[in-house]
Amino acid sequence: MAALGEKLSQLESALDKVAKKQKTSHMKLISTIDQLISDVGNCRTLLNPDGMETGSESSVSEVLSMLHKKAQDGGSLNKVRTEHKEYHALLSKFGKLLDKSLPEDAAAAIATPVEFDADALCSVIAQHFYHQGQFDLGNLFIKEAKLNLDGQSMQPFIDMYQMVDSVASGTDVLGAVRWLQSRRAELKDGGRGLEFKLHTLHYARLLRLGQPLEALKYARANFPAFASTRG
Repeated sequence: MAALGEKLSQLESALDKVAKKQKTSHMKLISTIDQLISDVGNCRTLLNPDGMETGSESSVSEVLSMLHKKAQDGGSLNKVRTEHKEYHALLSKFGKLLDKSLPEDAAAAIATPVEFDADALCSVIAQHFYHQGQFDLGNLFIKEAKLNLDGQSMQPFIDMYQMVDSVASGTDVLGAVRWLQSRRAELKDGGRGLEFKLHTLHYARLLRLGQPLEALKYARANFPAFASTRG
């Protein structure tokens, strides 16, 4: 394990060098190209001072020779070649290090059989479907996988989604409250925060239905229990 960590550290370091070199090479290349474009523009101005094609063949040859000499003397072409060579040298070095660090027969290592409990894996998948509320898919998966699962283990998910649907439709907020109260020991903070919001939702529903007295009775009966936590 320590040897693997060392190899990964070396690979990370080598890759970091390649990335930095690629960035600096790119910046230098752009700078060199910009300089060449500027030089070409200056030569064009010399050939056509008034925007007219007035340059003779000899003057064109002279300006092009000057441009070539400037590129050579400034080292523009050599800079590009050098940066390209240094970058690919680092890239090649990284590739060799990568090949050296990986197993010689990676395919054989991947193909090594791993023992696992298929029923346990299928059970986890089925519970995932139930957790997402995909009950039809979960039931079908259990049937196809021929799992022998205790229906009670799935019932809490069914109850939870039934509660969510009833709250969303506003048909049975009190049913959701009772569901929370029966599972306080299983919920974070006993589900008190959510329970208070459900009481508030039912209180508001009574007011919308034009039942202010019922709403007041409900508030007096249920809100005092939350006085210490709602401050």
